[in-house]
Amino acid sequence: MEKKNLFITFPVDAGMKASEESYKKIFAKNFDFKSFSYKNNNEDIFNKNIRKKRYRLLASIQLKNNVRKYSKLNKKIIFHGLSPMIYSFGSYNFDNTILSLDASRALPDFVINKTPKKDLAYHLHKFILKRVPKILCWTEPVIEMVNTFYNISDKKLFKVPPPFLFSKFKNFPKTTPSKPRVLFIGREFVRKGGDIILKNLHKFINNCNLTMVTADNKANIENIKYFDAKLNKDQILNLYDSNDILILPSQFDPYGLVLAEAASAGLAVITTKFALGSKDIVINNKTGFIAKTQEECINKLVELIKNPKKIDDFKIAAYKKMELEFSESKIYNEYVKIINN
Repeated sequence: MEKKNLFITFPVDAGMKASEESYKKIFAKNFDFKSFSYKNNNEDIFNKNIRKKRYRLLASIQLKNNVRKYSKLNKKIIFHGLSPMIYSFGSYNFDNTILSLDASRALPDFVINKTPKKDLAYHLHKFILKRVPKILCWTEPVIEMVNTFYNISDKKLFKVPPPFLFSKFKNFPKTTPSKPRVLFIGREFVRKGGDIILKNLHKFINNCNLTMVTADNKANIENIKYFDAKLNKDQILNLYDSNDILILPSQFDPYGLVLAEAASAGLAVITTKFALGSKDIVINNKTGFIAKTQEECINKLVELIKNPKKIDDFKIAAYKKMELEFSESKIYNEYVKIINN
């Protein structure tokens, strides 16, 4: 029975999977949830099937049926991402839709090169964006891209925090040991900057203990504690609890939820400005560092691991910032205010 409004999730990778979980817990009272996925396995954080067009077409049949039921009842429908809206086109009334947007295919080129292509995907995306009454953007670069590249009025663009469960992280930061413990988490090794860490390993490895979680076994070498990226949630939480610094020298990341997780677990965070959520999570030189380049991340790490007291200060400040700004109730209220206005 469709008593609530409808929220469509798109669990295509680890970040979107975590977002799905958080959205469900934060908005359970307001929305029913359906997933745009094919054989969505709760234990599989990287959904290979939904990345293939033939599976998206199969999944879209069920998606359209679900959306159509709620649309006929004049319910609000929130879509996380453009793909579910594109694949379910024709089953909803645009007037009752809201889009939660963390990225589009054009975002990396828009942010890094400032020259995204106006290809077929651009025109499909623009068609949808022009007609959605409200677009909930996770970052300022997304707002800028939708406004200037797609030429969408800023009156219907709203900055919102990503869905996040701070309550998962229950331990106050621990004192940093004399040899700090450094953590890297990135399934996509090169995009997340794992190659930069290995290239510069000689600069810092004698002064810290390094753990790397990735799908690339290039990190499975001497002096590195290596884990495959298939770790479950509890294992990841244990890693946060047993480390002091997260380093993520990203080439590009639409948000970087791992930054929010690490800060909430009381880790100092070092990342680049190309992790677009970094400005929301990190206060430069207070909770961590936002570097201008990948190489600068390494320099900041080399500097920071020499000062456990400074790491402790960063960790406490990071934890308190996340506790204050990313509570479930605060996120809930920000979304509901926009949705109901």
